[in-house]
Amino acid sequence: MQNDYIKPSLDYIEQNLKTDIKTAELANMTGYSVTHYYRLFNKATGLSVANYISKKRINHALFEILAGRKAIDAVLEYGFDTYAGFYKAFVKMHGCSPMKYLTIYKNLTPKELEDILMEYNLTETQKNAIIESKGDGFYLKVLQDYELYSEKWKLIDFEFDENYHWFVTFYCKSELYGDCVLKIYDDDEIVREYNALLEYENNGGYCVKALGYEPNDHTNGAMLTERIFPGEKLGEDPSLEKKLAVYSEIFNKLHIEPKNPEIYGSYADGIIDSLDYTIDRREDNKELYFHALKAKEICLEIASVYNKKLLLHGGLHFGNILSCENGNYKIVNPAGIIGDPVFETGALMYHECLWHGRDPEKTETVINYLEKSLNIPNKIIRQCAYITVVSDQCSWVRWHSGYDVEKSKFAESIMNKAK
Repeated sequence: MQNDYIKPSLDYIEQNLKTDIKTAELANMTGYSVTHYYRLFNKATGLSVANYISKKRINHALFEILAGRKAIDAVLEYGFDTYAGFYKAFVKMHGCSPMKYLTIYKNLTPKELEDILMEYNLTETQKNAIIESKGDGFYLKVLQDYELYSEKWKLIDFEFDENYHWFVTFYCKSELYGDCVLKIYDDDEIVREYNALLEYENNGGYCVKALGYEPNDHTNGAMLTERIFPGEKLGEDPSLEKKLAVYSEIFNKLHIEPKNPEIYGSYADGIIDSLDYTIDRREDNKELYFHALKAKEICLEIASVYNKKLLLHGGLHFGNILSCENGNYKIVNPAGIIGDPVFETGALMYHECLWHGRDPEKTETVINYLEKSLNIPNKIIRQCAYITVVSDQCSWVRWHSGYDVEKSKFAESIMNKAK
């Protein structure tokens, strides 16, 4: 994902909003030139670096005002020369004055704030998790979106879903659509997911339906999708054979020619970019460096032969396949990327065989099943699994201090057993 490439700099921005942030320093964190960083940043966020930082500062200052801080002190600390400058920037971003924006929240007592959390079915721990993951500004945005979309889509009975951490999800009911799921994003992945759902809608009914979409300011959008019941993840079924049969049926009928290919990113390009990050920093991750080199070579070889440009899910594994009341299954959370379907097998192999438990016998069973059910060469499935594992580890080291090279070693051992 584009966000992965620039995430260290996004984290730095989030933590240093009260200081003078230089674009050259941000670009250096990613290893890209300033010019290339500008392009990546705009593609990932939909904003220029300056506008993104301004937006973040506005939201953080607003949150502190909401918490009771004097407005002028908050806006000055976040880099605005005057309150008038803050006011002008705020109106441009939100379309109303700060006071009007805060009308719902500014005079709330602690008990009333607690009632809001209860209405969301949010615990204090869940609230803090949102703030820790996305920042104070995004938490305030979630509160605003609750009011906005409750009215727009006639939503009630909110239930917070703790299973997802890269966006905020609520189960709810709509007077317009019935049972549904509200997803609130802080990046432009929502654009690709929404369009992918629309394109998949007439392709066998294997995807949940998109019911409503609000791009908002492009970096903080929201989407309403249908909720399916019982909605149990396929991964919870005890039968491996059943899981593989359901996966294979969906896989064989899912992939289509995209109507709007310019919306989506390239799966292979995303993999290569992740690998290149580690390759360019071999001294920092020497052991992983050699895996990255090998994975890149293999990925390029596969892409030269398997070069279809079809719409992929991007994370098609048992955790993203949910059960329906009629005994069928539907997929959720498509990433919306383009590539050859053979690469799609990497996500299943990683999540089912290489993520936690590493059972060689089970891994061989899965590979042999997929070889027959998907008509993909045994060797290619093994190689795609290796590529996925290594690229994930390369993405991990961008914003964490360590990585689990044993995952890459195990994936390599499985790859080397190719028939």
